[in-house]
Amino acid sequence: MRKKLLLMVVCTFMVLNCCACDKNEPVKKTKDEVTELNPFKSVTDDLLVAREGGECTALYYYDYDRNGYLYACGRKNCSHNIEEYQNGIIQCDAIIDGATYYPFVYNDRTFYFVEGDEGYSLWSSKQDGTDKKKKADLNFTLNTESKGVRCQDKVYVSSREEVYEEVEEGQEEQVGGAAEVYEIDLSKGSVKQLTNLGTYADANCEDIHFYDGKLIISYFCREKTYAEAGFDNVAKYIEWAQSEKFSHQENVKRIGLRKKKYVYDLKTKKLKPFDIGFECQFEEYKGLECMDGSYVILGFDKDTVVYLEPLAGDYTVYSYNMKTKERKEIFSSFMNMETLNDGIVYITSMEMDEATKKEREPRVDLKQPPKYYSYNLETGELNEDHYGEEGKVFYAIDRNEKGLLVNETAFDENYESYDEHDIREINIK
Repeated sequence: MRKKLLLMVVCTFMVLNCCACDKNEPVKKTKDEVTELNPFKSVTDDLLVAREGGECTALYYYDYDRNGYLYACGRKNCSHNIEEYQNGIIQCDAIIDGATYYPFVYNDRTFYFVEGDEGYSLWSSKQDGTDKKKKADLNFTLNTESKGVRCQDKVYVSSREEVYEEVEEGQEEQVGGAAEVYEIDLSKGSVKQLTNLGTYADANCEDIHFYDGKLIISYFCREKTYAEAGFDNVAKYIEWAQSEKFSHQENVKRIGLRKKKYVYDLKTKKLKPFDIGFECQFEEYKGLECMDGSYVILGFDKDTVVYLEPLAGDYTVYSYNMKTKERKEIFSSFMNMETLNDGIVYITSMEMDEATKKEREPRVDLKQPPKYYSYNLETGELNEDHYGEEGKVFYAIDRNEKGLLVNETAFDENYESYDEHDIREINIK
């Protein structure tokens, strides 16, 4: 559910009211050494860059200083409307022919990956959308549902290769998959494979983080095809998974499920397991070493990793100091959404609808408004923040001098999705 919340984007083609629309100057120089890359947006130096659209996409910024949106286009009186661009009504420098992913700003230029007919490539332009240049062609299929990271002039993303076979006439099934981590040099335009994790029935690098000269990789694989696991096809597997006969422990064993964390040392070029002594609290996973990576890393601060264990009905956030081996429980509730920024964990918390607690997937109680908390990693203090609004739910993106940058959406049955344009700043102390 949490991953769905992070990655689901309700694309819109409406024209936004942009600040400084007639004079779209370069916004600012990027000084951050590390940028976390989301498939649809990134935040660097008080500047958020994001994309909208589908087969054609438009790049835009949210500038903290100007307190508003700014498209990557310097043309006067441009509507930046994708449909008008596709119909030949306008020319717009912000619009890209092709789906774009992982937009970010570095050294006064905007970078983004483009999916084309011949595969994926990395491009850059000036911040006003002009001077577009191809930086590199990728020799792999880009994983567009994972997090990546930029460290100085290197970008680290993952691949997602899938192999399908026809199991019945007109019906294909995945029988192979591989996921590897790649380094792209922004200065040289070179592409290099870093890992060799192998080929399985399915595999995925779920996210990549940077810490102390190392990459921390969250990795998933399914070792057996559904046929090898004793199912005639994927439909039979789904039927079993939704039946009363299903158990998580048997599922892990039958399909060969593995969730692992790895650390890749950029200096020594060596890969090894990343171990924080995590023990899953889910009863059916307890004692299974193959599930010792079944937690979500939120980020790193100094020698501390902050992570989430997302159990059904109990989302718990922990911190773990990798030098002292000290582990602390930070916060727990039915549903959390968290952001780590400059040593502070910002938490949006929602409670369960008690009437649904016996259901396979209990739901949030829409009658109880969301609550907001901040946890200081240095002092260990947890404070409840009071910036909520009736009928709204806020998800923190970044902290800035003015306060907190958040996505906002209506607190209703659609609270799990939001339009990436629903961004605002909240003044908090």
